[in-house]
Amino acid sequence: MARRASMGVNIDLSGQKELVRNSKDLRKKLKKEIEKTLRKASFKLLADAVNKAPIYQGEMDENGDLLKDEEGKVIKTHDGGQLRASGTIVKNNKTIIATSDENGSVTFGGSSPSSSSKIESEIILDIGFNTPYSEPQHDNNYRHIDGQMEYLEQPFRELKPKIVEEVGKTARKTIHKATRGNQTN
Repeated sequence: MARRASMGVNIDLSGQKELVRNSKDLRKKLKKEIEKTLRKASFKLLADAVNKAPIYQGEMDENGDLLKDEEGKVIKTHDGGQLRASGTIVKNNKTIIATSDENGSVTFGGSSPSSSSKIESEIILDIGFNTPYSEPQHDNNYRHIDGQMEYLEQPFRELKPKIVEEVGKTARKTIHKATRGNQTN
């Protein structure tokens, strides 16, 4: 007959409530710090996009369609558009947190993340332009006097790796800072 060894293990589960509370606090801290990082990145992205957006000088209607007759003559001219001045950052589809002006400046215009008492489950920052002709100007290779097509997409592609890196750094730093005091030696 083979001998079997057995071992008893006692696990003290005291402190569960503290563990749950600490994990909720850490989640709130992470969200707050990641949102700050994303806001900073979104301001940079909007500023870059505004500076790359074309200056709108005629030959289009309010929908971004070229206004020329069959012979190529301009039917209607436009005295300048507001594309660069229509950039916005909107949080969670409801709160405008920043706007741009025609000079390429991005102005903060909302509540700060720290003043919000409610931590929302998602952070969605929509960065875009709100003129009817922003999409055709972005997607079509018109002959732009100043600016370019893909004025939002191109800066996003350039900034995306940096944004991902910054969010990772922020998360690691926040977790390290929050857990440093809870370590036992």
